[in-house]
Amino acid sequence: MNRPSVPRPLTEAEVIEAEVELGVTFPSEYRHYLLRVSSGGAVEQLEKTENGWWWAGNSTKRRDLLPLPFPHPDTYEDADDEFYRRLPRAEDYADEDAFSDSMNGGTPSIGTSTSGRQRGLSSRRSTVADSPRYW
Repeated sequence: MNRPSVPRPLTEAEVIEAEVELGVTFPSEYRHYLLRVSSGGAVEQLEKTENGWWWAGNSTKRRDLLPLPFPHPDTYEDADDEFYRRLPRAEDYADEDAFSDSMNGGTPSIGTSTSGRQRGLSSRRSTVADSPRYW
């Protein structure tokens, strides 16, 4: 059985240099992997090129975003609340068909035999999220 060659692990100095240049601190598990296992393999290889440290095969198009903190899901709550406040409410419509049409971006469903009640909220959410008037 031929095993694919695995890039050598990085030294502590190389990991520190990469972190400083990239403006990040690698998670301890990833640091351990880079120092003890390999600088790549199942994931793209972290390597120093003529343009500095980066992962092989990854675009550098938005490299500027790497040092920015990743937003925590809790930060989405206000946007989610605003989105749900703008959703049509069933009680604001004359009947279920009118409400269903509003959830489909104002386009009546043609040939749909399943009522809105039978389709359930989850299918309505995906329809609304796809509707440009709610973006």
